[in-house]
Amino acid sequence: MSINDSHKQNLLEMLIEINRICKNNKIEYWLDGGTLLGAYRHGGFIPWDDDIDVGVRRADFEKIQHALAAELPAHFFLQSQKTELNYQHEFIKIRDTRTSNGAKLDEEYQQRGLFVDIFPFDFVPKSIALRKVHFVISKIRLFLLVYKKETVIKFNTNNNKKFINLFVHLFYFALGSLPKHFWNYVLATTRQSVKNKQFIGDGYCFPTCFFKSIRQTEVYFPLSTITFEGIDFSAPHDVPRYLESLYGADFMTPRQDLHIEHMEDLINLDQ
Repeated sequence: MSINDSHKQNLLEMLIEINRICKNNKIEYWLDGGTLLGAYRHGGFIPWDDDIDVGVRRADFEKIQHALAAELPAHFFLQSQKTELNYQHEFIKIRDTRTSNGAKLDEEYQQRGLFVDIFPFDFVPKSIALRKVHFVISKIRLFLLVYKKETVIKFNTNNNKKFINLFVHLFYFALGSLPKHFWNYVLATTRQSVKNKQFIGDGYCFPTCFFKSIRQTEVYFPLSTITFEGIDFSAPHDVPRYLESLYGADFMTPRQDLHIEHMEDLINLDQ
């Protein structure tokens, strides 16, 4: 669903607070994903967007969590593996506790309001073969810990797919029988094994865009600024190159059909 202007103002308020806290604590961040695209193409929100995306370096990821926990206003909530029991993502969210929504992906959370995603960016191997290995590890961790079994496996299959379905069941059961912290450890060890600092991306926490997110470090740093809804925020150094790698050469052409809705039946709790 498209969100109204009042809810967009809530999101902007969260972004302003993140910007303030990052500046106070000397943490470098940048607008990412659809938020960066909106800033570059529309000067603000993409008309049908319903969240905000922010990136930080892995080295600042713990620091920004501590700063946000200490300085966010009371009506915003830092959602992470430490603060929300069922939350298993490798990135964090800032939730607006004055709102709530009925999206299926949020149904297990106590906090289900409007949100800002904050993604940690890691150095990525130069080797294509190693990248593929790292992608597989990230994808396995995502499916086993974040998604429910019925989301990963399609139980209703025709006769021609019964063998494949059985194999997937066994594979899922074998990998899923290992303790949850094992896959967190494997993913962390995989990230830390990268010595090359030429390439960076957020695919370890968001493997859906693992390869599209990989860019040379010079695309990110030194950071620049960009205007979003009349306010200056931090942005990658080379914004067009950044956006082209993620959305393709025609990123300036609006494509509402590519939008993934995050909010369903959004309501205000303070009314």
